[in-house]
Amino acid sequence: MTCRLRLNCIRQWAEQLQKFLFSLSHHLNEADPSQMKFNRFPPTFLLVGSNEILYDDTENFYKTIKPLQANTTMKEYKNQNHVWLLTNIHSDASKAAVREIKEFIEKTAKP
Repeated sequence: MTCRLRLNCIRQWAEQLQKFLFSLSHHLNEADPSQMKFNRFPPTFLLVGSNEILYDDTENFYKTIKPLQANTTMKEYKNQNHVWLLTNIHSDASKAAVREIKEFIEKTAKP
């Protein structure tokens, strides 16, 4: 394929993507998790790093589900970023998180 043909393909793809994204923009409220309403929720353990880019979203989600499920915990891990638990599984924070996840599951699991 020549450079010119590739460039045309890229342009066509970009135009299609732009049309698709524009069509989705009319449905953003439908995809907004903050617009979801729950009547009940399962026991939940939220792990969040203090440097997490989605920290506020996690905190808002916690505030939403806590009144519905008393067995909900949000644990903040100092100086941790987005997906910190996966990026360094041998860190002290990751090891502590795994222990705390295990404890939460053992505490909330029904016999």
